[in-house]
Amino acid sequence: MIRDLLKWVAPGAVTVLGGTAAALAMSAGTVTEDLSSRSATALAAGGFSWAQPVFSSRNAVLTGTASSARERDAAVARVAELPGVRSVAPAVTVAPLAVPYRLDAKVEAGRVSLSGSMPNAELQSHFAHRPGLAGAALRIRSGQPDEAVWQRGADFVLAQATHLAQGQVSLVGTRLDVAGSAASERALGELQLALAALPAGIELGQVAVEPVRINPYRWEATFDGTRIAVSGHAPATAAIERLRLAEVGGVPIATGLSLASGAPPGFDDLARQLLEQLARLEHGTASIVGDESRLTGAAPSLAVAQAVTETLSGAGSIVELAPPAIADYWVSASKQPGGVVVFDGYAPDAATREAFGQTAGADVNWLKLGRGAPAVYRVGVDFGLDLLAHLSEGRMALRGNILTLSGVAASTADFRALRASLDAALPQGIVLAMSEVKAPVAARYAFTITRAADGTTTLSGMLPGPELEASLLAAAGEGAASSVTYASGEPTNFAASAEQALHFMAWLQAGTAHFSGDGWRLAGTPASTIDKGAIETEFAVRGLAQAGWQLALTAPPPPPAPEPAESPAEPPPAEPPVAEAPVVPIPAESPAADEPPAAAETPAPVDTPATPAAPATAAVPATPAGFAACQAQLQVLSAHNAILFQSGAAVLTASAEPELDAFAAALAACPDAAVHVEGHTDSDGEARANLALSVARAEAVVNALIARGVAPARLYAIGYGESRPIADNASAEGKRQNRRIVVSVADPATAE
Repeated sequence: MIRDLLKWVAPGAVTVLGGTAAALAMSAGTVTEDLSSRSATALAAGGFSWAQPVFSSRNAVLTGTASSARERDAAVARVAELPGVRSVAPAVTVAPLAVPYRLDAKVEAGRVSLSGSMPNAELQSHFAHRPGLAGAALRIRSGQPDEAVWQRGADFVLAQATHLAQGQVSLVGTRLDVAGSAASERALGELQLALAALPAGIELGQVAVEPVRINPYRWEATFDGTRIAVSGHAPATAAIERLRLAEVGGVPIATGLSLASGAPPGFDDLARQLLEQLARLEHGTASIVGDESRLTGAAPSLAVAQAVTETLSGAGSIVELAPPAIADYWVSASKQPGGVVVFDGYAPDAATREAFGQTAGADVNWLKLGRGAPAVYRVGVDFGLDLLAHLSEGRMALRGNILTLSGVAASTADFRALRASLDAALPQGIVLAMSEVKAPVAARYAFTITRAADGTTTLSGMLPGPELEASLLAAAGEGAASSVTYASGEPTNFAASAEQALHFMAWLQAGTAHFSGDGWRLAGTPASTIDKGAIETEFAVRGLAQAGWQLALTAPPPPPAPEPAESPAEPPPAEPPVAEAPVVPIPAESPAADEPPAAAETPAPVDTPATPAAPATAAVPATPAGFAACQAQLQVLSAHNAILFQSGAAVLTASAEPELDAFAAALAACPDAAVHVEGHTDSDGEARANLALSVARAEAVVNALIARGVAPARLYAIGYGESRPIADNASAEGKRQNRRIVVSVADPATAE
């Protein structure tokens, strides 16, 4: 045995004897490399490419995935029989065979999911837990190629899947297949560069990648008269080049197109045709959206418009060309008795004409289409139609930015609302050139001027408008009040007659001037004999009796007897001064206007001390006429709806300041009346939040009125939220009307 051993090592002994100590044996690294190389070659030759031997010196551990225990054992035996191998320990996974060996990365809406086969649990875990995966259905299977090659290929699959918006990247054996649509134009370029440099051992299979898919597909070209700008998408660079060669008469073309798939059939030819017809217009837009193509704009002539329409209608395109330009642009709407509203003039487009046709009773057959409408056209017409709604009959017209209005109001409330709109709500840019609107016609005209015993004057009944009312109140002096309604149908020279009647009031201690529709009647008690004579004289001089006036005066009160003087004094004048009639207090039960007043103390003549009157037992409350005037003024101001707030807040805007000043001035006319400030909102938002906002806004107005001198004890803030709309919340205008502050007063005579 020793002799055999020496025989095996004898050749080496010669080397040892002739060399250095370092050559006594082969290094461990060289042995490992040699055995690993020879084992890999032997395994590949035997069809065991799935197996990976790992050597430590002469001892091997065999890893990989075999389809059966028999295949595993055969691979172990293949390595063990190699010269120099001391031992082989199997660490092989036995799993079903996968043919072909496949890994798929599926992309849906930008999310990547993995499915397919993995050689072992380590790689299975490595890929299943990659960040960003939507899911992983990986199974351990045998039949894989070289594990290192496989892992490089699998990593490459995942990297390229991120460039797709949808599709699939597959590794089948060592072949790479890609299909789908790119996530973007940039992603498509990056994918193409990656496929040109595949990992070692991986071969390129089928590649079918479209640009990013767009649905609906969009392409648009805009012409401003000097240049065409093209944007949107094209299916290929060749299509973009064809557009640049379109026959557009030398008009510059700027393209900003992105590559994208999903173009409709015939896209290239259709886009070029649209571009060429667009260049024939003054300005316009051509577009392709999905399967629909459209051309809009303005043609320089009717002939061009017809030619463009004929060319594109054959291709199935929608052509919408603007009507001819109109130099003198105007529109009118006439409201006839019965409610029919006839439109005439021009509208800029069919949609606008159709919108006007939705007006109650509208007839738009006379309304023509024309270009050149002023910028304020729609806001001016809408404002005019809002005014027209307050008329029983009339006409509004807009020429350029000049608005005119005439007609008869449907009611007194409509007349007031219309006047308020003209005073406060005229749209910016609109000029009101004429407003000849009469109050509603009264069936029987009636008007009364009343002078009370305390000297205050009240107007009631009907007047043709606020101008005459204001003039009469100013002439009546401080303390005068009005509760009139506005109505037309007054006789000729009514205003002069009313001023004459008011002139007579200064000579009456108490009385009335009443117009009943047939004529005037002046009745009452003159302040003195001289005042009675003055009335009768002017009545005769002016020929008022012949004009149908009636005069019914009662005897004036007797002049007061002089009181005995305690010491000599100058005698009183024979007659009381004519400059001003004395004021006679009236008792609790006032006599009728045609009856003489009851006996009362009369102040002494001028310059003569009078006997002091007994002190009053209580303050005189505001007169009913004063309260009515205050209430009427507050109604007008509330109808302005001009107290505005910052959006969604209870912060008053600067534009509300003048309106708050007007409210404070109106409330000064009825200082004893309780004031209710109501806040209202539209229906946008949550009901509870709207209620809180309405209360906060009402309180903000109360604070603003207090700052303007209104007594805090008079003021009450009330919030109703969205619970009391006055208009339809379905429209923007309705919501504007519902967002409001309403200020009213409670009659002090009926208050508890």
